[in-house]
Formats: sequence, C-alpha cells, structure tokens
Amino acid sequence: MIDFYLFQVSIPLVWLAAGIIISSTEFIIPTNLSIWPGIAAAIVALLIATGLVNEYSFVWQFFWFAIFTILLTLLWFFVIKKYTRLGSLTTDEHRDATLFNLRGVVTETIKPGRPGKVELFSSFHGIKNWMAESDQTIEPEIEISVLESDGIKLIVKKIEGE
Repeated sequence: MIDFYLFQVSIPLVWLAAGIIISSTEFIIPTNLSIWPGIAAAIVALLIATGLVNEYSFVWQFFWFAIFTILLTLLWFFVIKKYTRLGSLTTDEHRDATLFNLRGVVTETIKPGRPGKVELFSSFHGIKNWMAESDQTIEPEIEISVLESDGIKLIVKKIEGE
C-alpha cells in the first residue's frame, strides 16, 4: 500500500478503478475498442493482488497492461467477433423491419461506391432526407425502395419498372 497523506491506496484498486473508468467509456463511444484496455487493467489488478506482478514495479505493470490490451483486442478482431451476433448475421437477418421497403425518390445521383441523397415519402425518425448507397446507378427523380441501413446511410434499390 502507498500512503497518500490522509488515506491509503492499494495499487490493485487503482488498476481496477482505471479499468472500470476505461471500460465505461464504451457507453459514451460504443466502438468495442475501449472495453479491452479496461479488461486488461482489471487483469493487471488481479495479477498484482495475487502477487504475480510486483506492486511497486510500474514498468512491469504497464508492460502487462499493454500486452493484455493488445492480446484482447486481437482476440476480438480475429476470433470473438466472428461468433457474435453482428458477425454471423446474413443480410436478411439484420434488416430493420421498420426501414425495409420504405419508398422515396432520389434527389442526388447515387452511384456504386459514391453515396447520393434520397427523400422518403414518409419520415423515419422524423427525417425525410437521407444519404443513400446502392450497387446500381440511380438518377434523380427515380423512385427507390429501402433495403436496409448502414449506420446513418440507407441502402436502396431502384424500383423495377421505373
């Protein structure tokens, strides 16, 4: 324990608190990246508490923190992500039922690889104008149907017969 004037602070508790604070940023910025350093900090706290890492060797503490952060992040990207719900969905399973088949009209040309703009006939979440992508070129004034969303962009297709 280290004596800080009026109170004593246990190094494992500092690491655990840091882990909780770092992991809680995932609620503010949900990227699945801040959770791994937070878990790594909790692992370092456990290693110090069990005596596997010296409580006064900050170099080793930061070394293990970096190693566990890197390992957990790599484990996420190459193993865990494949078995989570988002990584295993097919196109039909992740379409938002409230978005699917909404209709609108193109207001700015959409080309493959270059988003354009559409105006929905009925608003969705109070918004009628959206950025949109498609695997086909769709010119302005052509009627479209929404397939799904990709973040804040809609994935659309030209309505056949137009």
